[in-house]
Amino acid sequence: MTLNIKKTVVFWVAISMIAGVFIVPADVFANYLCKDSNGYIYRCANQVPNTGGGSTSGSTGGTVAGVNTLGGVNSQVCAFNQAATTITGITDGALIRAQGDIDIYIVKYVCNEKFKRLILSPHVFDSYGHFNWNDVQTVNKTTLDSFTTSNFVRATSAGDPKVYMLVPKGDTGTKRWITSESVFLNNDWDWDAIYTINTTDRDAYATGISITQ
Repeated sequence: MTLNIKKTVVFWVAISMIAGVFIVPADVFANYLCKDSNGYIYRCANQVPNTGGGSTSGSTGGTVAGVNTLGGVNSQVCAFNQAATTITGITDGALIRAQGDIDIYIVKYVCNEKFKRLILSPHVFDSYGHFNWNDVQTVNKTTLDSFTTSNFVRATSAGDPKVYMLVPKGDTGTKRWITSESVFLNNDWDWDAIYTINTTDRDAYATGISITQ
């Protein structure tokens, strides 16, 4: 089986080189996923050509820059990594707050990233029909801080494609429209940090100065 897979890789590499591109079928990657000591899944460095635009370290895993560009295998890598990242008892979409604090956050996992976003006020909380006050989990501050705070949102379900940066201030705040993709990228912000929100949530923030650079 391993011999046949290696032959398949060689065949596709040869074809792609003739065509002037470098493509390896996604199903081949699935046979070369390795797990590191942290439980994260990566391509095995000494088995499959590194087409992700990054570097690998060690045949049983390591840092893979550009792993998110894998295409077909990306969803499988994300599934394994998200499972390894997920904190026991705190699932995707969970509502959490630190012990002794009133601020409530909603959790989001993307691959091996963990995000939290502040729910601005009780009014905003109640605007989400699936939220329940009894579902809010109290966690210690260390656990809360292990989630990266995201202030990036969009209300696409309401037909608003704009991405905003939110600036909370008590039960109010401002939203600042990020005017273009290039502005977002030039600031080295993370696309995965963007949350989708409803119009009540969006409109709870006053409109601030747009971000143009």
